[in-house]
Amino acid sequence: QSSKNSLFVCVKYISFFQSTLWMEDERMFESWSGLESCMSGNDFELFIQKLLIRYGFDARLTHNNDNGVDIIATIMEGECKVKYYIQCKFYNRTIGKLPVQEVFSGKHYFGDDGYPVVITNNYISNKANQYAKKLNVEVITGFQLKELIELEKNKEVKDCDYKVLMGKIFNRAREEVNRSSIKKSVLNEGE
Repeated sequence: QSSKNSLFVCVKYISFFQSTLWMEDERMFESWSGLESCMSGNDFELFIQKLLIRYGFDARLTHNNDNGVDIIATIMEGECKVKYYIQCKFYNRTIGKLPVQEVFSGKHYFGDDGYPVVITNNYISNKANQYAKKLNVEVITGFQLKELIELEKNKEVKDCDYKVLMGKIFNRAREEVNRSSIKKSVLNEGE
């Protein structure tokens, strides 16, 4: 009997913990302030990790000695596990080629079995962007992150032509917006 009670308490705690995390995630994405509250590179990494988890990715921080990769994110697509090696750059200026080089080499260090991605709160220089394209490194800028936050905030589905990781995130965000719109219309019909 006591093991059943312990299990019940444990399940209740996990359920409460998960709903609390979801509420924190909801608040984080209600406005741009989730990103604006980032004060350091570590804060930015945590923000990106939460964003990925929110959209169904398994996202793990690499911590110290990251070899150019801050987050390794995976998601199942049918029977296949797709992996992304992510370099997060929280800068007060436009980023150059170095983060692209770091994540490209980091991808090879960690197994060369996924897609390299640089995510920044800022912009990338034209030369670095061309370099990233040659190396097939996806770059997600602050502008794209703002578009995602606006989608969350306004519940408006934009027609964006993103591919790879940002494309997956946007598609999942659209699905979520559409689901919430359907729920609202069903609830309104019942009144």
